[in-house]
This record gives sequence, structure tokens and C-alpha cells, in this order.
Amino acid sequence: MGQRTAILLKKNFGNNRSTITLIHHQWGIGKVMPSIFMQEVLKLAYPMNRSLESFYIGDLKEKNKLPIDYFFTFEPLSNTDNNYITNKEVATDDPNEDIWRQEVRVRYGRQTDNNNGLMLVEVTQNYDKEGMPETYGHMLSVKVGFALGSEEISIEHPHLQRWIDVEPEFVRLVSMEEYVLRTFRSRDEEVQKYSKKFVKACRTLMELEDIEEVYDKKGLKKREEREQHILNCIDGLTKDLPDGVEIEVPLEFQEVQNLYV
Repeated sequence: MGQRTAILLKKNFGNNRSTITLIHHQWGIGKVMPSIFMQEVLKLAYPMNRSLESFYIGDLKEKNKLPIDYFFTFEPLSNTDNNYITNKEVATDDPNEDIWRQEVRVRYGRQTDNNNGLMLVEVTQNYDKEGMPETYGHMLSVKVGFALGSEEISIEHPHLQRWIDVEPEFVRLVSMEEYVLRTFRSRDEEVQKYSKKFVKACRTLMELEDIEEVYDKKGLKKREEREQHILNCIDGLTKDLPDGVEIEVPLEFQEVQNLYV
């Protein structure tokens, strides 16, 4: 089946004009998605094309600035050869296109055959007091977040016929660290240690570039408590069963859609 992820990118240009791009991405688990994001951050701060040092084109007095479309393109992932690409203009203040709303990211996440999560990025162009585009370090405000796909919202048990969904897909905004660890799912201590160091390095760069990470700080505890409750219940129900015998998922654990709403 493969590991399938997606990037949901919103760019705010001013004058209540925005664009939304949904990018399907194969094999984007673990540190891959944060790595792709950090490449865009570094290209913004340190462009390889040195002719862009001033970020101006034309007459400096007119302050003609390179369009925001030049930055955070996620090319070539965002080219038309990829599947499930949505690219459209929207009103900035349209609540139906606010990617930080649960129902919006769920709607976009389910447009793809996504089973391993979603990275959300919002980029806003900044303007000075005279209404002119800012330049250099103040030119853009950036936010990033992550949500889990269908494989990461579930837990398994040796006596169950199928997995149990602990929470709905794409609903909870998770931290970068939780996203990396859950999507890669390695139990090797050295791999986990390396992954945590990687996330720490990403966050250091994000702090230096004033990039905001958006996630539900209380949601992880709620997830862990529910997960432990379910496992305790299944252990109690199956403690006397021999190896290889499985039971159906109890009805009380079959509905998760109203959680975290």
C-alpha cells in the first residue's frame, strides 16, 4: 500500500486574497515531512540564487517585490504530475478555508488516499506601516502543524480481530515530535533518540526564523489516557483466552468520531 501523506499549504497575500494547495506525497513518513518543510525555510532565509538578495525586482523606489508565490512552493512535489493536487484561490477570511479548523483539514485530508498524516503550512505576507511588502526576515509569517492519518490513530492487541481507532484521523493537531515518532513507528531506542534530536534541531531553526508550531498541547495526554483505558479493558476481557484466539472489537470502542470535537 505504501506510506501516503499530504501537504496542505495556505498562502495569504493581503487584500483578503489567499491560495490553498493540497499536495499528495508518497513515502512522507517520519522526519521526511519536517525535513521538506525545513528545506523551504532555509531556501527562504538563504536563497541559492544570490540575485534574490534584495528580494526586489525592477526600480527599488517602486518597491516591486518578488511575489509570495516564489516562496514555499514545495517543488517538485507540487507540480501537476503528482496525484490529488488542489490549487485554488480563496478569500483569506473564509472560515471554510481556515486550515486550522478541524472540519477543514479533515475535508482536505480525506481528498487523498492518505493513511499517514498531513502537514499544514500557512504563510502570510507582511506589510509595513505604509502598506508596502516587508523584506528579509520580516517578509513572511509562517505557521506549521501536523495531523495523523488512519494508521497512526489506531492501536492493536493480539486478541483482537482488527485494530481499534483511538481518535479520528486528521482531527487532532499533533506536535512535530509526536508526528515523527508515530508515523515512523520504530521501537528502536537509538532511532527514537535520533528522531527526538532531529525535532529539537528543527525547532531551534524555527525559533530563529520566528516560525510558529501549532498543536494541541493537551490532546496527547487525552490520547494516551484513552489508549491505556482501552488496552486495560481488552486485557481484562481476554486474560483467560489461549494464544491465537481473537474477539471482535467491543461496541464501546467502535465509535471515535465525536472525540476531540
